[in-house]
Amino acid sequence: MIRKRYFALLTMFVCCVIFVGCGAKEGSTLPQDLGTSAESSQSGDGLVQGGETAQAAESENDTEAEPNEDKDLDTIKNELVQEITLAMTKQEEIYTTFDKRMADQNGKDRLSSDELELWDTVLRDTCSYITEYLSEDELPAFTAEQAEWLDHREDEAYFYDWYYEDEEYGEEDDFMVSNRSKARITRERVRDLIERYVDEKILEPKDGELSHFELEAIEDKLNGIGCYGFLLNYYDDPRYIEWLQVFYNGAGFDQGYPSEEMLQACKAHGYDDFFTDIVTVSAEDVENYVKLTTGYDYSEMYMPLVTFYLEEYDMYILQHGDTNRTKVKAVSGNLADGIYSIVYGESDCVKFAANADGTLRFVSNLPEQPSSEHINKPRFIFEEEGFVFNDSDLRKLKEDELKGLSAEELRTARNEIYARCGRKFSDKAIQEYFDKLDWYYPSIEPEDFDESMLNIVEKYNVNLISKYEESANKR
Repeated sequence: MIRKRYFALLTMFVCCVIFVGCGAKEGSTLPQDLGTSAESSQSGDGLVQGGETAQAAESENDTEAEPNEDKDLDTIKNELVQEITLAMTKQEEIYTTFDKRMADQNGKDRLSSDELELWDTVLRDTCSYITEYLSEDELPAFTAEQAEWLDHREDEAYFYDWYYEDEEYGEEDDFMVSNRSKARITRERVRDLIERYVDEKILEPKDGELSHFELEAIEDKLNGIGCYGFLLNYYDDPRYIEWLQVFYNGAGFDQGYPSEEMLQACKAHGYDDFFTDIVTVSAEDVENYVKLTTGYDYSEMYMPLVTFYLEEYDMYILQHGDTNRTKVKAVSGNLADGIYSIVYGESDCVKFAANADGTLRFVSNLPEQPSSEHINKPRFIFEEEGFVFNDSDLRKLKEDELKGLSAEELRTARNEIYARCGRKFSDKAIQEYFDKLDWYYPSIEPEDFDESMLNIVEKYNVNLISKYEESANKR
């Protein structure tokens, strides 16, 4: 495709915006000539060396007036794909050098400079390809988008500093950390542009061990608001995902805010003890999201949303925050038959499949040495004494757990659900039993207690226990 001189010049302007706009800080080795620094092109230790990068820059300078005019788009695209593939290979070498502590302080600084230059060059060439085929109407929007990204690159990169600060290297190396963080945010930008404008299949992982480049993309997704909640309890079956944790983090889609009428309705039902921001999610959205991320119906979940449901609005009222979030590091991973297995943190392993729309369908999340004490249980449960089931307010009980219990144990198990809510008891023996327990705070008279104060899990468990209690009393 041959463009008018106007578009050729505008294309070069976009490329200049990309690198001039980087605003190199003191000590930075951002590219001096559209992506090539004199220091790294002459370095004998760097991974981006004189040959390839310098030649690419010279080639571009030679055709500055009419870039790529003698090449069709398919040729340019194929060259870009080869460049990205080579960059991914070199990135593995960089990771290996850092992971194995193979560089001294000066070597780390040079290597981090090379890493940043490597991906600045890939980004420049990716943008160059994109501007070659965008229409006259589309080009200004892309130019503005890229300029805005550059304006915020340093701020965004700051959030990756935690990943590259390495106490084992001794003193904190701000230069190295800054370079590596900016290189990572630039790789993220390259991924985004490739998937949107070039060909999303280019970056699709193949079966086998995942590269660091591929792990980075997965790590970013797992740390995102739409996935992190799935890492907050251990399960070997997605029906045991704790949805209160998932939605407390936001679940990754837009949620509404309760109207004044909704808040008044909550208060009328005794649900007004809010400690965080309040959001609303429709029952339909919850059901669709659960199906998308697990493959199961919401009715099959053992730990559904234990929050207030406004039946008249068909809405869940949720407290929302990020106090249960930290960053996780993906240590290793592999892909087999469509299932990703990612080891993160110390030794936890999450398994999932990728949906066509980019969301994940979770399979399991387990520690290195699974124990029945922690698997398929809520994240936070009462550790106090005196409970038959200390998580019966968060998890649907299974019938196997009730079989074999005596009538007295079943009676206690049912009434502890009410006791946890502060209900008093007319039966003197039951009242005396709970009065002895530290966690029990009696506050509601029996005649004032409303069954609507129980959440969906508690109601389910009361009905299930009652059935077994009735049978036990007949024995």
